Amino acid sequence: MPLDRCLFVDDRSENVAAAVELGATGVLYRARADLERALAPLLGEDEARTPAADR
Repeated sequence: MPLDRCLFVDDRSENVAAAVELGATGVLYRARADLERALAPLLGEDEARTPAADR
């Protein structure tokens, strides 16, 4: 899979920076909301706002 189609999520900024340098989209994970914001465009707003326990 081409790196420009990959989403890399990590809680360490140096790992995210390395992924971005290689061509991936990087998300620095600090809280669940960070990941939800990153995934919202891919899942659609309704899916992204549904609590994980309800899915």
